[in-house]
Parts: sequence; C-alpha cells; structure tokens
Amino acid sequence: MEAKDLPHEGITIAMTPALRERSRLYGWLARLFLAEPTQSDVLSYRSGEGRRVLEALQDDPALGPGAAAMGQSLDRAAARGQPAVALAGAYGRLFHGFGGRRSVPPYQSVHEGDSAATHGAAWRRMRALLDELGLAKPDGVSEPEDHIGIQLAVMAHLCDGAARAAEDGDGAAWTRAIERQRRFLADHLLAWGPDFCAACIANDEDGFYAGAARILAALLVDEQGSAGMPVRPL
Repeated sequence: MEAKDLPHEGITIAMTPALRERSRLYGWLARLFLAEPTQSDVLSYRSGEGRRVLEALQDDPALGPGAAAMGQSLDRAAARGQPAVALAGAYGRLFHGFGGRRSVPPYQSVHEGDSAATHGAAWRRMRALLDELGLAKPDGVSEPEDHIGIQLAVMAHLCDGAARAAEDGDGAAWTRAIERQRRFLADHLLAWGPDFCAACIANDEDGFYAGAARILAALLVDEQGSAGMPVRPL
C-alpha cells in the first residue's frame, strides 16, 4: 500500500473507490477491536466472507503480513478446538485487563494520562466530536468514546464523507473533509495509535489481534505519509 497525497484540487470520481476501500478497512478494524468475535464471525473467518477478506489483504505488501498472522492464529485456534472461545479469551486478556501487565488498554485517555484512569481529556474531546458530527456509539456499546474501536469507526465515517465530496466533484467539501480527517488523525489516532499497535503486537501471544494491529499500523503509517507528517514505522 503506497502512501499517496490526496489533492485538495482537481478531485475526480476515480478517487472514490480508494476512499470507500479505506472506509471499509477502518470499519472492519473498528468491529474487530470493539468486541470479541462471535461464533458466526469465526466461521466467516475460517471459510466465508471473512476468509476472503483476509486472503485479499494478503495481496497487499503492507497489509499482507498482518492478515497472514490473523489467518494463522485462526487456524491454530481451530486445530485446538473451540476457536471462538480461544479468541474471546485473547480479547479479554488484551483489552479487558485479564492479562495483567500484558494487557493493552484500548482507550486514548489511559495512554495519554499519567495514570490508568479512563474518561480523561481525550474522552471529553471524543464526546464533543461525536456531537459535532451527529454520531452516536453503536447500539449496545458501553465503552468510553475514546475506545480505539469507536475512533476507527469515526475515521471510516470521515473517509465516507471525503468519498461523497469526490463523487459530487465538490472541491470545497473535499477540502473540509480532508482537513477534518487530518485534524482527527493528529488529535486522536496518530497521537496514540502507533503505541497501541506496538503494545498489541508485543503482548498478544495468540497472534490474532497482533495481526490486526499490524494492519492498523500500516494504515496509520500511510496516513502519516499522506498528511506530510513524520512517519513512525513499527
């Protein structure tokens, strides 16, 4: 996946597929990090649409290693029996604190603050942003708004907004959409996402969420390049 500048002028309908694909990737990662996979999800990753997604991602040089790691983890879990239970356990150890020091809090406030407290300044900024965008947390989600999964869902929404501007050929809306993405990335995902990904990779012994983190890290590196920001590769 090559980093490409997104121009503010001369937008064309040809930009839309890339923006839609980026939105789908962020939305997919949002669902992965927001809740442990269900039995149906695991079946899909083993032999259905989820498996086809992982196989397609493996064709991308930047995203492929993460997708391959996810597939290998699923195969190992299936060989041991009850893969959904295994992945739920991995999710709990990493993100619900069951792994002790090897847990990775999925909240920006925890990573930015001086303590392990949630609902800090980043949470307040995210609540204000959701209000500004007219968005709400998904039904049934009780996590704080600065959860990595909610931030990824917001990024998917912002990519969709840029895609609509490209479809309409609206240069002013495009400029606003891209600037809003850059502000969001700088204030949120790029402020702590690389460290979150590195911690997942270092602490996920099962490999499924480490693989997902590798995919997210590659996306964030691409975003840094597109925004002209210093790149922090893992």
